[in-house]
Amino acid sequence: MSVVAIISTKGGAGKSTVAVHLAVAAAMKKRRPLILDFDKRQLSVLLWAKGLRRRTKSPAIQKGAIDTLAEDIAAASKKHDLIIIDVGAGGGDEVRNIATIAEHIVVPVRASAFDIAATRNTIELLRASADNTEPEELAYRNALGKAVIVLNCTPRRPTAKWRKEVDEALESCGAGGVQVIGSLADRPAYSTAIERGQGVTEEKEDEDAVAEIIALYDGLAEIEKERVNKLKKTRRTK
Repeated sequence: MSVVAIISTKGGAGKSTVAVHLAVAAAMKKRRPLILDFDKRQLSVLLWAKGLRRRTKSPAIQKGAIDTLAEDIAAASKKHDLIIIDVGAGGGDEVRNIATIAEHIVVPVRASAFDIAATRNTIELLRASADNTEPEELAYRNALGKAVIVLNCTPRRPTAKWRKEVDEALESCGAGGVQVIGSLADRPAYSTAIERGQGVTEEKEDEDAVAEIIALYDGLAEIEKERVNKLKKTRRTK
């Protein structure tokens, strides 16, 4: 069972979009995902599920509460094998506490110069947050060590020059060493699927969007696998 937090201190980065589409893709891979909704500032995933997704039970979605987060994760682990935490924009103790507890952190970054520069606040928050995941031998020096990036609203046909500029911008804001595990192009399919109460992998109207989400899920699954392998190795050496 993995706990994945979707974190960006900047609003509009695409946190809820990433959380929903990852969870839907996971469910289609026969996993049992749960989304914990901590986003209080805009139309939440919980309201989306109640208003537009009433006939579909997976992924399960419930309201997040920081005071009971550890207990909620422990209880959820009996029924779910993937917990995705949709974290609200901004910073503060709530975001730091979630970053401390989560095993993996996904940082959505809109692929524009302004948005990439604004990612510095998220990077600095994660660098200043502890990693208290168990076992202690697998914990990083800080929460940034367990973070990865997904680029959002990228060009549909990105050039090598564009990617070089993005990599340089990430480097300049302190995220140069953070792995990019996926890219979501600027496609209407992501928003229209959400408006219909679905993920693009369910709707299947845009093959390119489906491929991007599957690739993003596979990237997440790969870092989950890496952690499991490290855990096995740690246990063998004890």
